[in-house]
Amino acid sequence: MARRAATAVWQLELSTGNDDALADNPSGAIVGDTVHIIFRVLGGQGPLLNAWKAICYGMAPTICLGFLPVVGLLTGIYATLLQLSIGPATLYRLRDGRAYILLVVVLSIAITFFYEFRRY
Repeated sequence: MARRAATAVWQLELSTGNDDALADNPSGAIVGDTVHIIFRVLGGQGPLLNAWKAICYGMAPTICLGFLPVVGLLTGIYATLLQLSIGPATLYRLRDGRAYILLVVVLSIAITFFYEFRRY
C-alpha cells in the first residue's frame, strides 16, 4: 500500500515536469545530509534514508497542529526533539546520550544566531 502511494506521488512529480524533487527544497537535503554525517560520526548505523525519515517524521506534528496558537509552540518543541534526537537515535540505533549531542549543538547554534542577529 505504501509503495503504491509512493509510486503515485513520484508519477505525479514526473507528470508535472519536476524530475528532481530536491530542486524544490534543497534545504531538506542539506539538513538530511548533515544529520546523517553527524550520526555516522557518533557511531550510528544506517543509510542516508534514515536521516530523511527522521526529518519527515519530525515535521508531521507541526504540519498537523502547528497552526493552533499554544499547541503550535508545544508541537514545534516536540518536532525538534523528534527530528534531531528521538528519530535519528531510533533509526541509527544510538544510545540516548549520543543522540542528545546533536540536539544540544543545533540548539546552541540557533540561540547564538538569534542573539547575534537580534542586535541588527
